[in-house]
Amino acid sequence: MRPLQWLPVVEEPDPLERRFLARSPAAALAEGTFRSVPTMMGINSREGMVLLAGMNRRSLARLLQRVDRDFGLVVGDLPFTPWAQQPPPEALVRQAGHLIRSFFFGRQRVAERTLPVFLDLYSDIIFNIGVREAAALEARWASERPESPHYLYRFSFDGRLGFIKRLMGTTVLPPISLSADSPDMETRRRLLTLWTNFVKYGDPTPKNCTDLDSIQWESNRVDHDFYLDINVNLTLREHIFESRMKFWSDLYRDVLKIPLSW
Repeated sequence: MRPLQWLPVVEEPDPLERRFLARSPAAALAEGTFRSVPTMMGINSREGMVLLAGMNRRSLARLLQRVDRDFGLVVGDLPFTPWAQQPPPEALVRQAGHLIRSFFFGRQRVAERTLPVFLDLYSDIIFNIGVREAAALEARWASERPESPHYLYRFSFDGRLGFIKRLMGTTVLPPISLSADSPDMETRRRLLTLWTNFVKYGDPTPKNCTDLDSIQWESNRVDHDFYLDINVNLTLREHIFESRMKFWSDLYRDVLKIPLSW
């Protein structure tokens, strides 16, 4: 279905201009051939909602019906596969499609009533699998390069300023008035502090920081898969989307024969 139309590409050699992206970022991460600096990476709790942009209920219903009839479309969208150049064997599509459908939907149909599940599925396909792979590789190299810690987050806060949930029903956003101590404004202040600290110190929660509820954002490491859950409160957790990521890791290793780094 090509959920993302515009992606980074490796540039062709040009005698007149130096290339900005000369090789695959995935290859550079896997080989460690990148500059060692502190990094911060994250995902939203339901990234798949990007699929709803520009859709109405009718077009969404057609999409869900199409996927329900042919789950091979989902298999064809999986990242880190060679299928853009060589289509996968039909038997592999059926096997992988059955396992994915059973894990996410059980006996339910792909329909509007299971839209949250569908969005979780495509959150993984479009963003989460790739972010998890990159985070695992970043953590691996950070263990050898202490000057380049890697910080991972999940943004779970669902406040009044979020607008994408209204895309399928509201044409004009209503005016929103927020008090200075509202959860939305507090979350905004926290994000500004975290990001500013990271730019200044290479650490989003340095020891001299006193205005983030005393949270210490531990870097993501090989032995501790830490991430910061950004919601009404800030919470340090481990193993982002744990059950889903385990499912994908097993599927890639055992069925697709494409082992991931986690």
